[in-house]
Amino acid sequence: MKRISAFLLAMVLIFSLACAKAEIIFDEDFGYSIDLYKDGLVGRQDVMVVQNKAYALYSNGDIYCWDGEERTYSYFAKVDAVPAVDIEKPLSKQNEKKQAELRNCVFSLLSDGEQLYGFNTISGKVGVITADGITWNEVPLDVSVINQKNQKDSTYPICVNNSFIYNNQMIATYDMSDTTDKDDYAPVILQFDLSTGACTVTDYPKVITMCHYQDDTMLVLEDQGTTVPTFTLYNLTTGESTPLGMDAPFTIDRKLLASRYDILDNLGGIAYDTVTDTIYIATRDNLWISTAGEAFQAATMTDQPWEYMNASGEAWVMPNGTYVFRNGSAYIY
Repeated sequence: MKRISAFLLAMVLIFSLACAKAEIIFDEDFGYSIDLYKDGLVGRQDVMVVQNKAYALYSNGDIYCWDGEERTYSYFAKVDAVPAVDIEKPLSKQNEKKQAELRNCVFSLLSDGEQLYGFNTISGKVGVITADGITWNEVPLDVSVINQKNQKDSTYPICVNNSFIYNNQMIATYDMSDTTDKDDYAPVILQFDLSTGACTVTDYPKVITMCHYQDDTMLVLEDQGTTVPTFTLYNLTTGESTPLGMDAPFTIDRKLLASRYDILDNLGGIAYDTVTDTIYIATRDNLWISTAGEAFQAATMTDQPWEYMNASGEAWVMPNGTYVFRNGSAYIY
């Protein structure tokens, strides 16, 4: 009976996606509707999902919310803006005012599933964001591992990916080739202790992409040395990997695996829905879904789902079943 119910659930989900039309939230029309650009161009820094709400952080420090239940927008909070700087000039060569601004702004958002957090990749500051702004933790995170080029006055750190907070840790993935002059994709898992700030780095060369699964487990799309990658569960506490017994619903060009910007320009948007036990993963042309271990099905959209794939794109699923894909634009299904 349980297996039949799971199958029926999968069919309902597939049918609803087959009838879906691509929508974009936090688009230009939204920006104009709130006079976001009245003082000049304002870029969107990041998007994060917390429960049934999506939050967008803008470079001027404004954070707006899109309610996935009411399907309405509202203003949420203000944090320090990302300053306009000449990124060709190293941090140490910026004046003291600019350096202070760079170390105190919010570059990216993350969540523990209940609250919204802000993160600064240069200073390692992390804190909870409420309607009153951000309250930084007393202890900053040790972000020296992603600031190696910056320490050599070379460049600014690229933001971490797939970040979330669980069990007093901030978890994220990172491509270590961003800290070197090499192009080879070198994925690692970063585990930051929020109490001490200490960072543990775990090499995971088989990773193509991953997301939070359940509790202290990550859902990983792994390279198995063939054209068909497989799904694995990685336990952050024990470091053990357990095959999920599922292959990707597509093949990959192995030549693309040398660079994150190649392989993740072709696939991404991996997310897991804990409510319906559903895995989502996107390619350039399709959104693939698998519920309760059933075979992946392509959701037939009524239009092209997205114009391109973004190498730093991430996805989440709201408790109400809305799939949110930050892929340049913020897409919802």
